[in-house]
Amino acid sequence: MGESLISRNVAVITMGCPKNQVDSEFIMGYLRDNGFHIVKEPENADIVVVNTCAFLKEAVEESIGEIKEIASNKDRLGIKKLVVTGCLVERFKKGIQELLPEVDLVFGIDRLSGLIQILENGKNSIPEFSQRFIGDSRLPRYNPTWQPHHYLKISEGCDRRCSFCIIPHIRGRMRSRKIEDIVDEAKKWLDLGKKELVIVSQDPTSYGYDIYGKGNHLVSLLEKLDSLNGNFWIRLLYLHPSGISRELIEFLSTSHHVVPYLDVPIQHISSRILRLMRRTGEQKAVERAIKLVRYRLSDWYLRTEIIVGFPSETDEEYSHLLRFIEEYAFERVAVFPFSPEPEAPASRYPDRISSQVLFDRYEVAMTVSQGLSLKAQKRLLNKTLDVLVEGKRDGHIIGRTFYDAPEIDFNVKLKLNSYEAGRIIRCKITGVDEEFDLEAICNEGI
Repeated sequence: MGESLISRNVAVITMGCPKNQVDSEFIMGYLRDNGFHIVKEPENADIVVVNTCAFLKEAVEESIGEIKEIASNKDRLGIKKLVVTGCLVERFKKGIQELLPEVDLVFGIDRLSGLIQILENGKNSIPEFSQRFIGDSRLPRYNPTWQPHHYLKISEGCDRRCSFCIIPHIRGRMRSRKIEDIVDEAKKWLDLGKKELVIVSQDPTSYGYDIYGKGNHLVSLLEKLDSLNGNFWIRLLYLHPSGISRELIEFLSTSHHVVPYLDVPIQHISSRILRLMRRTGEQKAVERAIKLVRYRLSDWYLRTEIIVGFPSETDEEYSHLLRFIEEYAFERVAVFPFSPEPEAPASRYPDRISSQVLFDRYEVAMTVSQGLSLKAQKRLLNKTLDVLVEGKRDGHIIGRTFYDAPEIDFNVKLKLNSYEAGRIIRCKITGVDEEFDLEAICNEGI
């Protein structure tokens, strides 16, 4: 390796979802173990790596905006190299050089093992196909901003073909990690002081099909994780409704560590729209999954995602969707206006909803979503709950109840004289502020 590179400071900026954060932590771990010093801010860096998101048009624009902002300040900040990786590179491949001529280097995440050579030689490594990389417990992983949660990516890519989604185009087919390797990673990070394992992948309910065949492999994995010793939480994100089985629900009802929170993106409830979306199981699968959760896990909080303004969506179908999320009182609802991504089949569907109608439907759905969240937050008033302390922000000591996923949902502002990040303490909920964050008074830790 060139001697001049060893002493260089590197900042890694992550755009997008928790799955991208995992990749960034592998990038930082690899760089750190090869003699680089990881810094938080670009102004302290010689090399800046931007790990991009490109799932939707807005994400592409945000990633490009971030890159151009850094590029315009390179000389002032003393940045020697601006490097881009992630979904933007995977999505546009060789076109990325035309799109962003100000970037010094680009590399696909599957070329991580050659990153030092890429930096040293100054040559791009653009993927010819969707990435095949998935990190395991043996690879170095690092995050300069310590948080008590740890993202546990159990698989990469996706075999479903939802008509609005370009993840298979960007990330390739599903590749699962072995159960033993995931458990080894969990043990390592729990021993290092993490208090929450957040299970992420494109489709956790299909976990293991590619290496073990059909079966409830997610349950098998969760049983192993649940048997680990210690006071910690397990959280499940991105569960496809058609993959929610009775066996999974039965396990969750008796688990020791899984928090009472499920993220189940339904996208819609109209069977016709779900068929157009190519969502397996359609309305029947959605209703079955939600009824099963509400019947067997009645005190759990449900998060979902919906898409409004899908091509040809009628007023009645839209109203039906809003009635459904209100009837089943989802505690957390993320609303997305339909985004026609060129690589996705839905971008070529006829009967596109006008921009004004799309905007109106989004605004009304957001109002409904906020109303449901506020009602759910107020239900917690005067209750005493476990809270995971995260740190200090904007002058407040901040934590989360198990009803809130990190970096996604709401926080709790804690009244404490002192705090220790990563501690789980008992707190009485005393208020809900204007941003729907909770306020709480806390007592002794547990």
